[in-house]
Amino acid sequence: MNNFEAHYALVGAIAIATSAYIYLASRTTEAKAKRAGARLAPGPKRLFLLGNLLDFPKDRWFETFTSWGKQYGDVVYLNLAGVPMIILSSLEAAEDLVSKRAAVYSGRPYARMVLDLMASGYSLVFIPQGHEFNEQRKLFRLSLGPQVLGSYDRLIQQTIEGFVGKISGFKGDPHPRITRSISTIITKITYGEQFYKEHGEA
Repeated sequence: MNNFEAHYALVGAIAIATSAYIYLASRTTEAKAKRAGARLAPGPKRLFLLGNLLDFPKDRWFETFTSWGKQYGDVVYLNLAGVPMIILSSLEAAEDLVSKRAAVYSGRPYARMVLDLMASGYSLVFIPQGHEFNEQRKLFRLSLGPQVLGSYDRLIQQTIEGFVGKISGFKGDPHPRITRSISTIITKITYGEQFYKEHGEA
C-alpha cells in the first residue's frame, strides 16, 4: 500500500469511527431524553458507552445505594452499558412513582426468553400493563394490600423479637442474620406457617 492509499484508508477509518460515535451517542438514554425535552434524575458521572458499569457495586450494594441516595437524592439514575436503572431511596419516592403513577412508570420490556421460552408469562412480575395484569394485581392486593397488612403485625413482631435476641451481644456482619429474618417473614406470609415448619429451617 503506497502513501496515497494509506492516507485514504486512514481518512476512511476516521470517518467510519466518527459516524459510529455520532450514531451511538444519538441512541443513548440521555440523548433521547434531551430530544423529548425531558430531564434525567441525577446520579454518578457516566462514561461513554460504559456508563456507570465500573461504579456499580459487586457486593454490599445497599451501602453504595444509600450513599448515592444521600448524595444525589431519593431518585438516582444509572446507566449500565446501555441498560438504564433507577434507584429509589425513600418510601415516598417509591409510592409516588410505583403506586400513584403506576400507569406511567410500571411498564416492562418484553423479555422473550422469560415470557416465551421459559413459560413465565403468567407471573405478575413480568406481565405488561393490561387486563391480565390488572386482574392479577387485584388478587395480589387481597393478600398484601393496605387493608390486610395489619394482620401480619404479630408475625413481624415475633420475628423481630427473635432477631433482636439472636444479635444481642453478637459481633460481626449482621447482614446474613437480617436476610434470614426477612426471608422468614416472606416465606410465612407467602406459603404459611406449616410450610415454614417443614421447609423454612432447612
